[in-house]
Amino acid sequence: MLDLDVRIDTELLERAVAEVDGFVNKHGTPVTRTQIAGLQQIAVNEPDKIANFASKQKERAEKRLQGIKESDPKYQKFQSEIVFWAMVSNLCSGKGAQVSWSLLKLREQEMPADYRLDKPHPSAPAEERNRFHQIQSQKAQWERRWNRDHFPAFFRHFCAHYKYRKPAKED
Repeated sequence: MLDLDVRIDTELLERAVAEVDGFVNKHGTPVTRTQIAGLQQIAVNEPDKIANFASKQKERAEKRLQGIKESDPKYQKFQSEIVFWAMVSNLCSGKGAQVSWSLLKLREQEMPADYRLDKPHPSAPAEERNRFHQIQSQKAQWERRWNRDHFPAFFRHFCAHYKYRKPAKED
């Protein structure tokens, strides 16, 4: 557990701060403290639902953007809010070359080799298929435990730093 604690307060902290700083320097702080508190609560209670929460928040911002002219000051705020929630979603489950880092990529890198089995052919012996299903079950438990350890820790730092960067007079 000590290794995890050190990682949380170094690697995950540094990544969270860098992500927030990069966003705020470019887009400001369009997301309210209430939304950030909701993100933090979801991360602690249901880390597997963060991407879904971010997707819904993004959809809400897109709906509010409809009908607003580009000259309206709210237009840029909602545009930035859409970018923010897309970033949160990518931080959780981003894949591919366009996403340089995500918790999902990190989890996949750290997954024990024992869990990286190809699905057996349907004509494979029953023992082989049963072994595969057992390992898949163990893999799912390992992933849930990993998510429970890393997602709340990352988003605790992420949300705290966002609140730190958000001017007190906003909201």
